[in-house]
Amino acid sequence: MSSFLKVVFTILSLLFVTSFTNAHICVMYPAQRGALNITTYGNPTCFKYKGPCGNLPAETPKVTISTGNNLNIQMQQNLNHYSIGNAGYLEISIAPLSQSLDEDNFQVLTILTDYFPVRQWTRTNFTIPITIPSLFKQKDGSNLPLQGHSVIRARYIPNKPTEPIFHQCLDINVARTNSKRIERVSNRKLSRPLFNMYKERVGDATNAIYGIVKNPLNDYAIDVVKIDLNDKNLNPNVVVSMNGVIPSDGQLYTNLNDFGYRLYNGVTAVDRRNKRLFYLLNMNSKDINSIPNTIVVVDLARTTIASYNINGGNNNYTISSLIYNEVSDSLLASSLIKTNNTYNYALINISLRDLRTQVVAITKGIDISPYVDFLYSGFNPSLNIHYSLIRHEDEPLTMVQQLYRTNLNTGKIEMIELSTDEYVFSNFHVLNSKTEDILTFSPGSASDSLPVEKLNIWKLVELKADGNSVDMISREYVTTPFANYLGGSIVNGLNSNDIVHLFKDENGNDVLYKVDVESGRQEKLGLLKTKMFNIARL
Repeated sequence: MSSFLKVVFTILSLLFVTSFTNAHICVMYPAQRGALNITTYGNPTCFKYKGPCGNLPAETPKVTISTGNNLNIQMQQNLNHYSIGNAGYLEISIAPLSQSLDEDNFQVLTILTDYFPVRQWTRTNFTIPITIPSLFKQKDGSNLPLQGHSVIRARYIPNKPTEPIFHQCLDINVARTNSKRIERVSNRKLSRPLFNMYKERVGDATNAIYGIVKNPLNDYAIDVVKIDLNDKNLNPNVVVSMNGVIPSDGQLYTNLNDFGYRLYNGVTAVDRRNKRLFYLLNMNSKDINSIPNTIVVVDLARTTIASYNINGGNNNYTISSLIYNEVSDSLLASSLIKTNNTYNYALINISLRDLRTQVVAITKGIDISPYVDFLYSGFNPSLNIHYSLIRHEDEPLTMVQQLYRTNLNTGKIEMIELSTDEYVFSNFHVLNSKTEDILTFSPGSASDSLPVEKLNIWKLVELKADGNSVDMISREYVTTPFANYLGGSIVNGLNSNDIVHLFKDENGNDVLYKVDVESGRQEKLGLLKTKMFNIARL
């Protein structure tokens, strides 16, 4: 399972530039082969998609290290290609120089799962520790002593439609040593997750937000915490423990035979009427590339928690969002399906009676790429219309995006272009009404939203969908300036009167605000005391 060694990462200040070229990972130490320039976005020295080493020849080793010793790989993720519901990863591997020409010869040492900064235009520096092995395992299963000129390969495998695998290689000299490395023994994970609900803490489930946090005492557990919105201190109270479950993001693995049970960031649904929360879980601990196959249901009304396998555990669809459909008591899942080298957007119905899947709408014969950067979904039960927001994968600056509007009565999908010349956003809230009204928060245009740390006056924007077009109207202003962080949405954050939303202040703190949708009156509820993800409101 994950070793939980410390991974140092820094999100760099975002400087606005007008040019763009594909660029995705660079290795600063030990220095990668060829040129290296990480001072700008889009620098071609960080874009090498041909394996195993970007067609660059071997160089004289710049570092000598003995077997059994640790080496800190310093690298930069030059652009982020996070895939909601199917997060990719950074991978560090090694091979003797003589075997480094074959992509399949490398021995993987460490994997670090990706994280979600909400926008591609993000540069992040990572320091990833590895241990130099004394033996190199060859493809035939035999072991070869590792010594002399060796090659370390760094890869970014984004698991993102239309994106390749990105490579860098660096040359080191491996010295033999007689010392033995003492392996640290970590707690063994459970054979299955152990769920525990603290019934006495549930109380009134309404007027509260719920989020996932790491358990501070157990590396192999996460908690569902409740924050009462009437509590001026916003104290989090644990209502559910999931022992044996870890977050999908930011996990460092050195034991590559066990990736644990992973709960996915960004995929949460709410049944407000019956007070239920739904989460996406991957119970395949052996394959880091496996598709999540389990739905976890937290029933706060009955104070129960249970997990159910999708299609008997044989789910074949990536799931980028979940929306509860109260009309059919089912979950609606957004998915990207590849058929004959064409990417199609599909809406999948997951019955809560038997957890079977059924495609209810699909963009047949239409290649939607490069609109594969999935962001958010919403649903209007009064009209039986589902919405998904998907961004153009190759436009990280202009952030061109489309709204996929699916009429469940007819199965028709419309792809509506959304201009970012005035407003850019990454999430939204659908009013349950007979008109197609959608509300969202925006810092302004795509250009206004950079750099990320810049403070802006945010706007509450109303989107009026009308057939195949959307009008965007600014309704109110959030008068306190906040950073240009495009995340912060709370699932089901809109009720009949107000929206609760997380903003980031000048110090990077998560500030919870409530905004009245009619009067525009704003109320600061306070700062969150702990990092939470998959935040939802009941």
